[in-house]
Amino acid sequence: PLNGIVDIKGTAAGKGFKSYRVEYTKIEQNPNVIIGDNKVEVGWIILKESTTPIINGDLAAWDTSLVERGIYKIRLKVFTDFRETKYDVYVIIDNVYISSPPNSQKVNDEVIDIIGTAVGTGLERFVVEYARDDTSNNWNLIAESDTYAKEDVLASLDASQLEEGHSYKIRLRAIYSNKEVEDAVWIYKGWRFSTDNSILSSVAVGELSSNDGLEIAIASQYGLPSSPSTIFVLNNDGTVVKGWPINMDISTSSSPAIAD
Repeated sequence: PLNGIVDIKGTAAGKGFKSYRVEYTKIEQNPNVIIGDNKVEVGWIILKESTTPIINGDLAAWDTSLVERGIYKIRLKVFTDFRETKYDVYVIIDNVYISSPPNSQKVNDEVIDIIGTAVGTGLERFVVEYARDDTSNNWNLIAESDTYAKEDVLASLDASQLEEGHSYKIRLRAIYSNKEVEDAVWIYKGWRFSTDNSILSSVAVGELSSNDGLEIAIASQYGLPSSPSTIFVLNNDGTVVKGWPINMDISTSSSPAIAD
């Protein structure tokens, strides 16, 4: 995404040149349009008008921190003695965001660098904090700063202090002189496993190999109830046991059974 002060460069000149205009509009989605183009232009705002021809130079400068995050259309209009010509380009504007870790990332006991951007006119400081899923109003400070950051390390979180089996929300708050903007991602401490299919029964836990610990057996099914089932067996760290999964020729909605 674009952020901060954006220089808009290009050419506005030619035979019979009179003037040019650079303007922008935010693109919204029309919820009443289900099929077809549902983009709505929310009014045009002029960035610059000039009677000076420009060739491969600066047409205008746009302070993107003064607008909301979102999709915008920038338009250049060139007026000559003969006609009016327009050129459009779409851009994404976002001045406050976390780019890493990605949303829904699984973590163990490593130190996580939280990378992102917090820039813009009037930025006084930014704050990085986290909260556990069942205590969403109890925010824990990770770091704060009164300097700009652009695709840089905002803070570092030692995941060894997080409890297993919980999701955590990491939030970036940018405090400006006249507003506050935030972005957030979720991480999960521990492991998760997806069969990509439906699970219609309980899992079974037992000793199926010579590895330390117990294994977990899962029966999953894709599509109709009559579809063949697939049996997964996982180690206690969430990895798949060698030789599994096994695709069955029959359908079953029963829990797996483990016997010696």
